[in-house]
Amino acid sequence: MEARWELEKQFCNCRDEKETAKIEENLSLADRELEWLRCRQTATVATVNLVAALTNAGRTEDVKLILDTLEEKQKKQDENEGKPAGKNNGEDKKRKEDEKKKGQEDDLKTGIFIVKEVKPGKSEGTVWAKVAAEDGKEYKVCTKNGNAETLSGAAGKKVRIRYRQMGEGKLYGASVEIIQK
Repeated sequence: MEARWELEKQFCNCRDEKETAKIEENLSLADRELEWLRCRQTATVATVNLVAALTNAGRTEDVKLILDTLEEKQKKQDENEGKPAGKNNGEDKKRKEDEKKKGQEDDLKTGIFIVKEVKPGKSEGTVWAKVAAEDGKEYKVCTKNGNAETLSGAAGKKVRIRYRQMGEGKLYGASVEIIQK
């Protein structure tokens, strides 16, 4: 997670388009790996709980069947590593990417802010804005491209921002919408 966090910081401060594309690719790979690890952990915990419950119920034959099935699955997975993706694997990858995108969208929060000041960032197409939340707390928001353009024209206006927390008092704006002029 810390490595991913550093990549997000680099992404907001990046000046070069090629470097930005490389960072976006690395962020995507990091997100896929984190999602894979989360899914694997969830599946492992569920399996352990199932095996424990079956053991407590005295159903050792069912436990043996589950463990044998898991062992076979692991062997098949080990055999398939390194082989090119087939039709089903391509569909699995697309499904996993869609789930990852949905997970990223779920990580986003939405807030209403008043834009106090907007300044250009170090890289082209990036802006940093000082905003105040409805509770009076101030934040610095980094946005890029179209969202940066929207935020640039929003000084003194009320905006709705879908954001991801970048650190103490800093947000990354995934989308910006002016709601009051």
